[in-house]
Amino acid sequence: MIRRESVRAGRSSGILTLLAGTVLLAGCASAPDRPVPATDDPHVEVAYRVLSTTPLIDGHNDLPWAIRDYDVAPMDVEAYDLRQRTPGHTDLERLRAGMVGGQFWSVYVPADAADEGAARVQLEQIDLAHRIIERYPESFELALTADDAVRIFESGKVASMLGMEGGHAIENSLGALRTFHDLGARYMTLTHSANIDWADSCCEDPELGGLSAFGEEVVREMNRLGMLVDLSHVSPETMNDALDVTAAPVIFSHSSAFAVTRHLRNVPDAVLRRMPENGGVVMVTFVTVFVNEDLRQWSERPESERSAERPEATLSDVADHIEHIRDVAGVDHVGIGSDFDGATTPAGLEDVSTFPALLAELSRRGWTEADLRKLAGENVLRVWRGAEQVAARLQAERPASVATFAALDGRVRTGAGAFVTRLGTDTLAVERFRHDPMSFEADVVLRVPETRLIRYRAELDHDGNIRTLTATEYDPAGATAESLGPTTGRTMWRYGPGQVEVTSRRGGETRETTVDARAEAIPFIDMVHWPYELAMVRGIARDGEQELPMIMGERVGGFGFIPAGGSRLTLRHPYRGTMEVERATAGGIRTLDAGNTTRALVVERVEDVAVVELARRFASEERTGRGIGELSGRADATGSVGGGRVVVDYGVPRKRGREIFGALVPFGEVWRTGANRATHLTTERNLMIGDARVPAGEYTLFTIPGPDRWTLIINRQTGITGTAHDPSADFARVAMEVGELPETVENFTISVDDGALRIRWDRTEASVPLRPAR
Repeated sequence: MIRRESVRAGRSSGILTLLAGTVLLAGCASAPDRPVPATDDPHVEVAYRVLSTTPLIDGHNDLPWAIRDYDVAPMDVEAYDLRQRTPGHTDLERLRAGMVGGQFWSVYVPADAADEGAARVQLEQIDLAHRIIERYPESFELALTADDAVRIFESGKVASMLGMEGGHAIENSLGALRTFHDLGARYMTLTHSANIDWADSCCEDPELGGLSAFGEEVVREMNRLGMLVDLSHVSPETMNDALDVTAAPVIFSHSSAFAVTRHLRNVPDAVLRRMPENGGVVMVTFVTVFVNEDLRQWSERPESERSAERPEATLSDVADHIEHIRDVAGVDHVGIGSDFDGATTPAGLEDVSTFPALLAELSRRGWTEADLRKLAGENVLRVWRGAEQVAARLQAERPASVATFAALDGRVRTGAGAFVTRLGTDTLAVERFRHDPMSFEADVVLRVPETRLIRYRAELDHDGNIRTLTATEYDPAGATAESLGPTTGRTMWRYGPGQVEVTSRRGGETRETTVDARAEAIPFIDMVHWPYELAMVRGIARDGEQELPMIMGERVGGFGFIPAGGSRLTLRHPYRGTMEVERATAGGIRTLDAGNTTRALVVERVEDVAVVELARRFASEERTGRGIGELSGRADATGSVGGGRVVVDYGVPRKRGREIFGALVPFGEVWRTGANRATHLTTERNLMIGDARVPAGEYTLFTIPGPDRWTLIINRQTGITGTAHDPSADFARVAMEVGELPETVENFTISVDDGALRIRWDRTEASVPLRPAR
């Protein structure tokens, strides 16, 4: 359907032997002939003769979704009346004209259905398919076995089977898989248009390189159930992994040949050549962009580069794919999987009435009746019977699998990456990390207040929670390619039921604390961001806003993960403000912008960083006085006004190559006037600040910068953070003059003298008259 779009277990060596003795169509050869329309075309006559005695079994029809998505009456089976001409590709009259003998009705679930519960949508789709079948008992009957399909065909009805499209619908549960099989699903496409936790799709960049350990177990359990493994929509690596694992023949329910049309949804020749060994069948689809190379190329160009005339796919293109698969895999390994009601189809194959035309075209190309019968239905029935025989054997050998995704894969996928953290043009930290389902390791170089080299190693449980975390600190000057150098300290977090024990050893001293925290808590480490990466790759905020416990020293705060639409996420720090995150493809961090926090950092994901080399270089720069030092330290501006002492205590941010006023510090908004803690004014005597009379005492200062004039806010509250401005506590607001400095001031500076209070940073000076009050 076209929508928005490890150690391998040994295969059973007996697939071919088992299939060789299978009786394929017992009773079909003697089945009463169905009416054959009159025709003067001998090749059409051949098609009619084949289809009157052999069930044409189509691998994929999306009628259930067409009814679910019916704009007149969504999900209303009665309103979408198949006894009348429908707006789609399928109705009863056209099914009879197409001589359809068996149909796998796709109970498709969109790849993005996780937001509303993929398993719930799957249940609704299965229910809808059952209601379609029950609505037309004279035409349809549910088939649960290959024998059922033959019997129903012989009775003059369309054998109706259910095929799941997308393994995301089982929500990583083998119990859900078994339940869907019990409800009638007889194949499952392992993925749809997106990667899932245990298998890579054809349509996204690979994340697993095929199947995960749990994905292999899904295939084995499908074998035990007798449920056909459908490899349409998966990546070539997933195809090969599934073929390595499966003990039963596989199907491609609706795919064509990649060598003929180079679309990622098609099957490469290397995989086609494996079909005889496996015994499987590739059911050629009719989707236009999958079967016509000129149209594929035209469709993938930007609209401005497309030719005026759109290439047209035709029935002949589909026949070309069928013949290519026959030539590479053999005539025993090709079938038909239309994708009617799920895609645009070629000229000559407009709806379900046109199947005979396809067989007639192949007859013209020299196909024998025996080969046409294999294509129409014998091949897929052989595969289905083979899967049933494998299931009978496996069910006698082992019980249902109780394996879980957490046990085999964990919530955390295998991955790696690196972060560079900058403040303006200065690099403050670099991190290089790798993780797998049971561990996380990161090497980190920090430059503030001094260069430090730290290796973090975390053991994870199956849910991706930290069990133990060790932070070992090394002397960065001694780091080499072979060793991180001498150890200078170590901190360990041990997670237990409801508590985390933290033990720190440094300089011969040991400090132990216990923090009350849940298992999913992550540590807060200043300027280190791999804990956020861990939280995100284990699925935090996948299903809406969540609050995660964060260990900050001896206390725990709530750290918010808030979806912001698409790949964006807002992280809410308990006291520093909010950070805006762009997710990476695998679910981690692509970028993190902390511009709204007390540390206006920017974090960027890169492929790799040379941690050891950078650690040595930063340590060398620090020894020569070119290190970063403290970020935004504190300073006092002290002066005497009319004989009275005036002190302004403020944080000192640095320019660090950034554009300051009108950018980092927006115009027209209240600013803390410095960094970190609020800026405080203490005066021993009454002052005139501008035209405001300010009694002796303590105050907090805020400003509202502007391009031509600033406003100074004198606030009564004290001892507050820089972001805690309460306008109701404002004592006075006075105007400040603004001028341009002749040279750039790197460090934010406030000065106090008998004449004025002055603020200087970058190329800007703002001042307000300051004198004793009379």
